[in-house]
Amino acid sequence: MKIVDGKKYFTSGDVAALCGKSQQQVNNWDKYSDQLEKIGGMRLIPKAEREKRIRWYTEAQAVEICQFSERISYGDIAPFSRTRIGTRGKEIDVKMNGQYRCQR
Repeated sequence: MKIVDGKKYFTSGDVAALCGKSQQQVNNWDKYSDQLEKIGGMRLIPKAEREKRIRWYTEAQAVEICQFSERISYGDIAPFSRTRIGTRGKEIDVKMNGQYRCQR
């Protein structure tokens, strides 16, 4: 945490600890939000201010992220996760869409 002009700023690790999630999870939500924003969609979580490779969130943004973490269900952003893992993700998509047939 850092304080700038009387405002508290939290790293993604700080926010993750507050929400009971991993830092990687919060970073993934941010990356997915960036992709959604790029195609004209709404972000899942507020946009972080970046300083080098560190994501900084205000106190209000941290609260919003924790509220989001309580609303999201397992698998809600699975399509994003699958696209990030390459070939294996494509195999999973085929299985999930029912196009997969066991080879004997």
